[in-house]
Amino acid sequence: MAHNKAALGLMFGNYVKPFKPILCLLCMCASVTVAATEAIVATNDVAPALSHDTPIHTAQPKGVVVLLHGLGRSARAMRKLEKSFSKAGYPVCNIGYPSRDYDLLTLTEQFVLPSVQACQQKHSASQIHFVTHSMGGIVVRMLEQRAPQLPYGRVVMLAPPNHGSEVVDALLQWRVLSGLKIPAGRQLGTANETSLPKQLGATSLYVGVIAATKTINPLFSKHLPGKDDGSVTVLSTHLDGMKGFCQLPTNHTYIIRNKLAIAQVLAFIEHGEFTFPSC
Repeated sequence: MAHNKAALGLMFGNYVKPFKPILCLLCMCASVTVAATEAIVATNDVAPALSHDTPIHTAQPKGVVVLLHGLGRSARAMRKLEKSFSKAGYPVCNIGYPSRDYDLLTLTEQFVLPSVQACQQKHSASQIHFVTHSMGGIVVRMLEQRAPQLPYGRVVMLAPPNHGSEVVDALLQWRVLSGLKIPAGRQLGTANETSLPKQLGATSLYVGVIAATKTINPLFSKHLPGKDDGSVTVLSTHLDGMKGFCQLPTNHTYIIRNKLAIAQVLAFIEHGEFTFPSC
């Protein structure tokens, strides 16, 4: 058993060595280098039932859109979304925060919340929409609890670990995350006593979730039960209280640059629901 663990640790070390450590050591980050090519694969996956009879919501007055990247990424990762919303006529605040350096509470209260408030003031916004990637979705759930006074609009979460990730469990078992000292990363496992996402409960915000169903990280996918994106299972993206759900044939890293995903994000922020048939 000890020999097997040692071999597994060696295989993991060899796997991540060519890449930036934070991007490959945690699934909430980019799984490969930016030079990798995303393949959009045809799929027969069916999203959880959302009735076609659901009334179409009318477009709301355009509020400001706040973009929040995931763990180990930066605001640069969200630029394609930023350009798409700007083109659609929305003022956008693409917020960067030091995701690797602090726990989620500190990140939320000391970095993200002041930036959101400054964005609201700058644009005199009566409504704030959020679009998030991966751990950014957990930050919004923290904001909901810590700053209920914000004028929340609609929220779209891309590949959020709303119930944690088994990959984080594996990395903690291998003592990889503790060695790298990534406080927020250690909070994204699935154990009830340590998983912050599991402790946050249901949302009362108007949330739509988009899950990815393809993986380019087979090593991590071995630790993810059921359908996954190489970082998070599709099931883990679900959130009690969400108003819409969509799954698309892309992966965790590149969902934020996927044309279908961006089209669905725009539709949900504008109209309050995802469009068919791509969902």
